[in-house]
Amino acid sequence: MHHIVIDARNISNPNNKYIGLFLDQLQIVDKNNKYTILVNPKDKNYWNPTADKFSIKVINLDGCFFIKQLKFKSLLNKLSPDLVHFYTLKQPFLYKGRHITTLYNLTEIPSLSTLKLSHFRQSINRNTFKKVLQTNEYIIVSSSLIKKEILKSINIPEATVAVIPYEVDSSSDIAFNFWHQIAQQIHSVYIDAIRDHIKI
Repeated sequence: MHHIVIDARNISNPNNKYIGLFLDQLQIVDKNNKYTILVNPKDKNYWNPTADKFSIKVINLDGCFFIKQLKFKSLLNKLSPDLVHFYTLKQPFLYKGRHITTLYNLTEIPSLSTLKLSHFRQSINRNTFKKVLQTNEYIIVSSSLIKKEILKSINIPEATVAVIPYEVDSSSDIAFNFWHQIAQQIHSVYIDAIRDHIKI
């Protein structure tokens, strides 16, 4: 059994409906691994697990940018997961554990190549976003256009970015092959059963 942490802090955002749907399906298909779902305090009752090996952990990352980075990294280190699945670019860039990111909400993908450097915070954000993308083992996006933008902005292998559209279902070879590859390479995490990916 492996321990997977899913960062669902933005689960209640209307644009992120797919996160809850993904978790619903994940509970059905994976009976072996242990999951810790991270949520903000306001979302502690937004999504409730029905499977025994799924649990909610409420986290509060108040503070300035650097404090949040240190708090989040420390939290993940204490949880000691085999894999972290992020749904946002707001990740601790110093975290060394294995992690992947799904970016289906376009508001989470600023134009990395055109962010202005006129403000200190924008400069930090751009460099942080690039850093976290470079450290991910996989980045899952919904279209080839987004993949092209990421590859244009960040120097990472093309195979790192997987395109799995919103409408992918169990009959899709794209989803099946990708998740099967994940299963083989990352401790059998998500098993090939995630071929029943997100339906919206």
